[in-house]
Amino acid sequence: MRFHAFAATIFSLVAIAYADADEPDHGATAKSILQNLRQGFEALAGAANQFHGSPDGLTSAASGLLENLEADLVRMKNIPSLKATQCLPLVSPALKVEKHGNILAGVLKARRPEIELHSLCDTVEGFLSRGVDTSAEFMEVLKRKVPLLVRPVVKLSGDMTIKTLKQLRDHFSSDVCINRSLHWCPRSSPLMLAPKHTCLVK
Repeated sequence: MRFHAFAATIFSLVAIAYADADEPDHGATAKSILQNLRQGFEALAGAANQFHGSPDGLTSAASGLLENLEADLVRMKNIPSLKATQCLPLVSPALKVEKHGNILAGVLKARRPEIELHSLCDTVEGFLSRGVDTSAEFMEVLKRKVPLLVRPVVKLSGDMTIKTLKQLRDHFSSDVCINRSLHWCPRSSPLMLAPKHTCLVK
């Protein structure tokens, strides 16, 4: 059974066991936070797809995603503990977050050569590191907000998400992602890619 199907089954069983129609829907805040995160992933993936040297779009989308995540972390800390019935509607938006997070990872990895060419490895690694730290704290807060029977599923999902983010961050570490710069070379020199620069033939 795939993980998302397993998670949905667990959420459904727990929701039936703890159903209470009179409880207020505190889960709406959690749902909107997940939707914000998905939209942030989409925006950053779009900016990465359109990246052609200028860092403005990439850094703007990354800053927006991180600022929203940090603000939503505060919102998550302030909501009451969730009932199982409030967790069930979170399954679909959580799966969309996972999907678009994987899309973002694929796009950024594919654009690494161009990111290297424009010496933005440190910039990308920086916002990914910040994202790992904030996401880890967010997942820990979320785990504490859900019922005990749901926590193992939340922990597993959170661990998978953090692992993906860490792998993406490491993909842009200084050991792997090498900042390069463009240099004009004599016509007699071959077109080459040196460790720290791209040599272009005049």
